[in-house]
Amino acid sequence: MKKAPDLTSLNISLPRDQRDYVAECVADGGYGSASEYMRELIRKDAKERAEDKLQAMLLAGLDSGSPIRGSKKFFADLRTRVDELAKSKRKKGSRK
Repeated sequence: MKKAPDLTSLNISLPRDQRDYVAECVADGGYGSASEYMRELIRKDAKERAEDKLQAMLLAGLDSGSPIRGSKKFFADLRTRVDELAKSKRKKGSRK
């Protein structure tokens, strides 16, 4: 059974032109309300920030030193560790 989200209110002040823009986006975008539209913007922003963070981490990894050649055993061990981590996370998630 899906749990209802825990919603709180947040009042924001917008200039008239931005308020009109939000109203237009709600009407044209098929959103039910300005709140729904704002939540979608926040979700998109959070996803973009997470992608930017991942990209920065990947670049830091590339710049971290000389590459290490991985063997078949290295990748097999890595796969085992990833599988164990995924199983552990699924077990924790099933308790909710």
